[in-house]
Amino acid sequence: MQKLIISRRLTLSTFVFLTLVGTAQVGFAADAKPLGARTTNLRMVPHWTDDDHFWFRRELTDGGSERVHVDAATGVVTVDETNANRNKQREGVVSFEGGSIPNSEPSSDNTEIKFVNSAKQAIRLFWVDTNGHRVAYEKLRPGDSVRQHSYAGHVWIALGEDESFYGSIRAETPPHTATIEHTFPSPKTGLRPKARSESRTNRSHERSQILKPNWQEHIPLNATQTLWRPTVSPDGKVVAVWKRTPGDEREVYTIESSPKGEDRAKLHRRVYPLPGDRMDQFELVVLDAKTWESLPTELPIFDFGSPEIRWLGEHELLVEKVDRGHTRHRLFALDPIAKTMRTLIDEKAKTFVWTTHGPVVRPVTYLHESDEAIHSSETSGYRHLYLVDLSGEASTTPITSGNFLVRKILEIDEANRELYLLVGE
Repeated sequence: MQKLIISRRLTLSTFVFLTLVGTAQVGFAADAKPLGARTTNLRMVPHWTDDDHFWFRRELTDGGSERVHVDAATGVVTVDETNANRNKQREGVVSFEGGSIPNSEPSSDNTEIKFVNSAKQAIRLFWVDTNGHRVAYEKLRPGDSVRQHSYAGHVWIALGEDESFYGSIRAETPPHTATIEHTFPSPKTGLRPKARSESRTNRSHERSQILKPNWQEHIPLNATQTLWRPTVSPDGKVVAVWKRTPGDEREVYTIESSPKGEDRAKLHRRVYPLPGDRMDQFELVVLDAKTWESLPTELPIFDFGSPEIRWLGEHELLVEKVDRGHTRHRLFALDPIAKTMRTLIDEKAKTFVWTTHGPVVRPVTYLHESDEAIHSSETSGYRHLYLVDLSGEASTTPITSGNFLVRKILEIDEANRELYLLVGE
């Protein structure tokens, strides 16, 4: 693990990082149906809750799992008997849960989740990365199901077409089924910048009053288009919303040759875009909050993924764009009042720029206490970090360099401008 100073001059000092590996065991519970020969607990991942305590998930020989708590100072080990999903996990079924959405945890333990849409509307699945950002995946129509590869500790959420929150789930081992059925109150995402003034809370309330009923009438739409994720600038002068044009939504068919407990194969169908299929398109619409007149932008159409808006300062927008095919990744800064647009990051590759499920270092990590961001890039041949001044006043400078790669950002201490990193060859 490395500790680095976020400055124009790089400083390194070495620390110790401890990984706990569990003991493998093979066998069956006496009262359980044999699951076939398999190795359990080949790898255990500790989840530290403070300096002296952690918990880990232990697989059981009957196919279930349990949470084990460890006091590293005293050596006391206890098993959590209050896990409400424990019996369901033994049956291979795990429930979606409401409440705050956790981040995914780094893991190399392969697993699989069978998502079943029992809701009355179409559902979009999102993978949540280790920084809490969402990556769009499958769209399931009512009654559809899909088998999704994942890793133990990774988090998935389900959202309805009307943005209803159907809960989150953390992938576990062994493979299991997750049914999407009930809605929960929408949680706070935590993706917006931290407040820098005491008046920010009151201003947020004032901004919420700007979107009065029928405000959508100021935006022309055709029969298929919808408005997606409206947001108001911190100073209340600008309203930004995405105009969504649906893609082809063509289905693919797969055959499950050997369904569990059945003799006949099953035919499954799901929406899955293939090369050449038209995907959902998002056009940014920016309005003057007083006159409701459209403010021109030079932002390109987004035809891959689900774009997000992040406010910079009073009314400047930050938007990341990944081109379809993963050959280009850009970060735009758009000021609709000054009618300017800056490209802060523009990374291209003849092969691909990987920005989705892994590595665990997100392409752009925004700092909360300054108008800066950390850009992760492999343009040098290794994954290194670069400091980006979002205001554009200073040039981008490297934070790390050398014949090693950054595997994970463990902690960002903005007060002391220090980074704690996990690095390797």
